[in-house]
Amino acid sequence: MELSYIPRILEDRLRTRLNEKPAKVQVVLGPRQVGKTTLIRKVLEDRPFAYWDADDRATREVLNAVEYERFRVLLDGVDLVFLDEAQRVDQLGLALKMLADRFPQVRVLVSGSSALEINQRMGEFLTGRKRVELLLGISWQEWSRTAGILAAESSLEDRLVYGMYPEVLVYPGQAEEQLNELASGALYHDLLALTGIRRADQLERLVRALALQVGSEVNYNELSRLLGIDKGTVARYLDLLEKTFVVFTVPSYSKNERKELKNSRKVYFFDNGIRNAVLGNFLPLEQRADVGALWENFLFSERRKALHYAGKTVKQFFWRTTGQQEVDYLELQDGDLAAFEFKWRPGKAVKTPPQFEKNYNKAVERIDRTNYNRFLTV
Repeated sequence: MELSYIPRILEDRLRTRLNEKPAKVQVVLGPRQVGKTTLIRKVLEDRPFAYWDADDRATREVLNAVEYERFRVLLDGVDLVFLDEAQRVDQLGLALKMLADRFPQVRVLVSGSSALEINQRMGEFLTGRKRVELLLGISWQEWSRTAGILAAESSLEDRLVYGMYPEVLVYPGQAEEQLNELASGALYHDLLALTGIRRADQLERLVRALALQVGSEVNYNELSRLLGIDKGTVARYLDLLEKTFVVFTVPSYSKNERKELKNSRKVYFFDNGIRNAVLGNFLPLEQRADVGALWENFLFSERRKALHYAGKTVKQFFWRTTGQQEVDYLELQDGDLAAFEFKWRPGKAVKTPPQFEKNYNKAVERIDRTNYNRFLTV
């Protein structure tokens, strides 16, 4: 099967928002290499637009000057602008504010390779004047629609190993090379360049430790001892890794019942392929001891994408007691609680932990290879 482009769910949303009134600056953020520029070009393929590449020095000079007359000349006859690599513009917030305030007839789309830097440079200048869309890796729904459900299902084991980055799916023969390049460079670029972190080795060791603990509770004291850095620094690094879409954390759920864990968190990677690249382990599933962790990470991250692209506001949790009764995954939406247990191998219905049933009067649903498609389609 040969692919050149995988259609994205956000395409229709962006097209619709280009026509909304009053016009707002449309900002597309997300990890590196997930296809932000490709998505925007696809949305604009049937419309004339001005392409401003902030990698170009002359473009940066104009934008950083933030002068009305220079903007007026540039925008003569233009009603749609795509500003790419926006993180290179030092005065990005002021420039976009002028575009929004003084040229309301011009619609602007903004993206770039550094979500953290773009957010920093926009600051509060665009409050009420922008819409932000988060683009993550290809979702299972996008993949199965493009490849076909049978082909997608036949690739499931590869997805647990190599993940869902566009380049990995379009060029599977280059998957390891692509992921190793991301994990060795781009993964840490923003953090090292923008946050004052001086010890790249500490950051890399933390990411590796988190990769080994996928699906486990994060213990800041343990990580502090392991890495030889204070607990506050561990917490800061983890927060930055979340802001750059390397990992995300999931809190424990509790209504303050006795014996429930109340302030614990688990960590997951946004993409299985990045997690495996960090560990240098692309072995097939039959040769691995971490299949359960890979399956859990895949279901957490893909469910997160599905809910996000569907525009649903849902809170994600896990549940555990001090006596080690646990539920892998909980969702809270509009006050309604749903509970799931993740099992790689098909089997009988899971038994709801007695304490959970007593506290919440909810049954736990099993998600395995026989029914995961429904779970990942929202």
